Amino acid sequence: MKGQNAPKKSKSEGEEIKIRQKIRDIIDDKWVILLMTLVTLWALFGDDLRLFTTSKNADYYFYISFIVILILFILEIFFTSLVVDDYKYSFFFWLDIIASVSLVLDIPYLIDPIISFFGGTVTTADVTLATTSSANNAQGIASKVLKSFRLIRLVRIVKLYKYFTKRESEEQEQRLKEVQRQAKTARQAAMNREMDPDRLGKKLSDIITRRVIIVVLLMIIFVPIMQVNEDDNSSYYGLKQLFWMGRSSCHLSDDECQPPKANWINNSSICWEDLVYRYSKSSQETDGKKPDYPLLWLRTPNYYKDGKIEDISSIEDNYGKNLWETDYDCSGKSVSSNCNLRDSEMLLAVYNPSNCSAECENIQVYSRFDISSYSKDVAMMNIIVTIFIGVILAIASVTFTVDTQTIVIVPITKMILIIKSLADDPLKKIEETRDERTEEKFDIGDKSEDEQNMLQATVEKISSLLQISFGEDGSEILSKNIMSGEGELNLMRPGNKISLVILTIRIDNFALITECLDLEITIFLNKVCHIVHNCVKAWSGLVAKSSDGYFTLVWRLPELLEKDTEEDDLSNPAMQRTDLANRALVALVKIISEIRRSSDLQFYKFHPKISTNMGEGFEISISAGLHVGWCIEGVIGSDMKIDASYLSPHIYLAMDLLKAIERYKVPILMTEEYYGYLSIKAKTCCRRIDTVTLPYIQNQFGIYTFDINSKDIPEPEGHVLGQLIKLQELDSVNVENFQHKGVDYMFTLDSDIVGLQRDIPAHFFDSFRHAYVDYISGQWDEAKDYLDKAMAYKPQDGPSLTIKNYIDSLGGKPAEDWSKTRSLLDSFL
Repeated sequence: MKGQNAPKKSKSEGEEIKIRQKIRDIIDDKWVILLMTLVTLWALFGDDLRLFTTSKNADYYFYISFIVILILFILEIFFTSLVVDDYKYSFFFWLDIIASVSLVLDIPYLIDPIISFFGGTVTTADVTLATTSSANNAQGIASKVLKSFRLIRLVRIVKLYKYFTKRESEEQEQRLKEVQRQAKTARQAAMNREMDPDRLGKKLSDIITRRVIIVVLLMIIFVPIMQVNEDDNSSYYGLKQLFWMGRSSCHLSDDECQPPKANWINNSSICWEDLVYRYSKSSQETDGKKPDYPLLWLRTPNYYKDGKIEDISSIEDNYGKNLWETDYDCSGKSVSSNCNLRDSEMLLAVYNPSNCSAECENIQVYSRFDISSYSKDVAMMNIIVTIFIGVILAIASVTFTVDTQTIVIVPITKMILIIKSLADDPLKKIEETRDERTEEKFDIGDKSEDEQNMLQATVEKISSLLQISFGEDGSEILSKNIMSGEGELNLMRPGNKISLVILTIRIDNFALITECLDLEITIFLNKVCHIVHNCVKAWSGLVAKSSDGYFTLVWRLPELLEKDTEEDDLSNPAMQRTDLANRALVALVKIISEIRRSSDLQFYKFHPKISTNMGEGFEISISAGLHVGWCIEGVIGSDMKIDASYLSPHIYLAMDLLKAIERYKVPILMTEEYYGYLSIKAKTCCRRIDTVTLPYIQNQFGIYTFDINSKDIPEPEGHVLGQLIKLQELDSVNVENFQHKGVDYMFTLDSDIVGLQRDIPAHFFDSFRHAYVDYISGQWDEAKDYLDKAMAYKPQDGPSLTIKNYIDSLGGKPAEDWSKTRSLLDSFL
C-alpha cells in the first residue's frame, strides 16, 4: 500500500508545485503589476480626488471603487502568502495588512458602523444630543489622526519598487546565464558567474529599507497628533454675540426671561441686522469679496421676536434689499438629502451660554457654514503631501540600496571584478579605490583589508601603466579591438572610420634644442608635454601621438543625424561639431599662452647649453596646423610591437601645414574645411591668407591663420593650467550663462585669446583682405599696393611678405593659365 501511495503523493505534490508556479507567474506578470500599480495610485489619491474634483453625488461610485480595491489588496495578500515562501508573516506582509486595513477608513459603509459600535461619534453636520463645541474639537483631532493613518498605504509604493527590482534581478540572472552559455572559453564562463556577495548586499538593503519605512511611518502618524492646533473661533464668538444681542430684546419679567434682560445695547433693530450680516461675512478677506465660507444656516434668538430662539431665514436692509438668506436645502438640525454638500464640507458652530440658570442650561444656538473650498484646499494639499512622501520613500529605498552596493558589495567583490575586467579587457579603465574618500568610507585599517588593498593597488598599477603607455585614445582603440572579438587582440580585424578635428603641433628648433640639452632633453620635452596634454584634456581633446617634438591631437566628431534638427544647443550634433572645433582652437591658444608664461620653460631661455649655441633670450615656440577629415583608427603592428594609430591622407595634410608654416611665417595654419566648422565669433579671429592644392587632395582649398602678437599674458593667482582667464573688464560676467551653447564665449571673455590679438590694427586686416581679393582675381598691381598698406601697419607680416614675393617672382603678372591657386608644397620666396 505504501508503495502505491508514494507515486500518488509525488504526483499530487508535482501538481501543487505547478499550480503554485502558475499563480506566481500571474502575480509577477507585468500586466498584473501594472494593474496593481494603478490600483495603488487610485487608493492613494482617490479620496482626495473625490473631495477636490467631484460633488456629493459621485461619492457612491468612489466608495464602490474603494471596496473593489480593498478586495484586490486582500486577494493579492492571500495568493502571495500561498506561493511566496518568504512573504507570509514577513515585514512586508504585515505592512500590506496594515495598508489594506487603512483603506477601510475611506469607506463610510464600513468605518461608520465600526465607530458607532465602539461608542464613537461619526462625522456629521446634523445636530444631535451629543453635539457640543468640545465634541466638535475632539472630532477634528480624530479626523486628523485618521488621515495620518491613511498614509500608511504609501508603503505599497516601496512594495511595488521591490516587485520591479525583483523582476530586474531575474532578468539580469537570465542574461548572465545566457552569457555563460555563449562563452567561448571556460575562462570567460567562470568570470561571468554570479557573485555570492550580491545576496548579502540585497539582504542588507532590505533591512535598511525596512527601518527607513518604519521611521517614516511613525513620523507620518505621530507628528500631526503632536502638533498644536490653531483653530478659527470666529464662528463661535460671532454666534455668542448674536445670542446675547438677540436675547437682549426680551420684554418679559425677569423670572420668565432666561437669561434675564441685559441693557448693554439700545433697542435699535439696525444693530441686529448689521450683526447678522457681518456674521454671514465673517470669512470675507476684504470688503466687496465673497466670503470663503458662506453662512448656510443660523438658529439664534430673534431680536424681532423678543429673543425667541428660531431659524433666521433672511435679513434685509432699510431699503428692502436682501442682505443674507439661509440655504434651505442645507439648513435645519438635520440636513436634507437635497443639500449638495457633504457633511465634511460643512462646519457646525454651537454655543451654550455658560452664565445661565438651571432653567436654561440646555439652551443651544447653532450656525452652519459652507467650508467646501477649505475641504478642496485640504484635499489638494493631501495630494501634494502624498506625492512628496512617496518620493521620499522611493528615494530613500533606492539610495540605501545604492549605498549597500557601494559599501558592502564593492569591498568584497572589488578584486574579483578587477581581475575579471582585466581578463576581458586589459585596457579597461579601473576606478581609483585607494583615495581618501574610500579610506574614510571603509575605515581601512584591518590587516586583511590592508593586504587586499595592497594586492588591489598592484593590479591597478599594472593596468594604469598599460593605459598611460597607450594613452586614453590608444586605450580606447585597443579596447574596441579586444572587445569586438573573443577577448583577444586580433591584428587582422578591420579598422573603424571616424571624423576628427586634427591638431598637429611641432616644437620649433627641436633638433637644435635636443643637440644642446643632450640628456636633459627628456625633462624639457616632458615639461612641454605636461602643458600640451593638460590643455588638450581640459578642452575635451585626446592625445593620439607624442614623439620627436611632434604632437598629434584629435577631437572625435559626432555623427550627424539623418534628419536636420533646429536645436541651437549642444543636443544638436551639428552644434557639437562646431563646439569641438572651437575647443581645438581654444586648446591651441592656451598651449601657446601657457608655454610663454611657464616658469619651468622660461628657465631654458638662459640655460647655459642653449644660450651658448642659440644665443641668450632664446624663445621657446611652437607651430600648429588644424584640419578636419576622416581617419581609419585601428591597431597597427605585430606580435612583437603594436600601436594604436590613425591612418588617413588628412593626417598627412595636417603635417604638411607645419611645413608650409616656414613659408608663411605664422605660428598657426588651418584649412578651409576646419575653418568652416568654427563659430562666427571664432571665424572673426581668423583671416584667409591663400588658396592652395595638394597632390593627394582632389580639390583646392583655402588656408587661414590665427594672428597672435608677441605679448605674454600674466598668470592670475590660483590659475588652473589651460583654464579660462577672464578679461579684467569682464570679470563680473557669469560664464555659466553661456556654457549651454559651448565655448563660444571664450573668444569674447578669455584674456589669452583676446590678448594675443590685441594691438593688431583693424586697418591691417582691411588692407590685407583687399590685397588678397585682388591677388586671387589676378589684379596684382592693386594687390601689391594693398600689401604695402598692410605692411605699413604690420611690417613683418609673414603672409603679406610671402604673397608679395610670389608676385615679384612671376614678374608682377599672373600667367594666362593661372588657376588662382598654387601647390602648398611648392618652394617659393
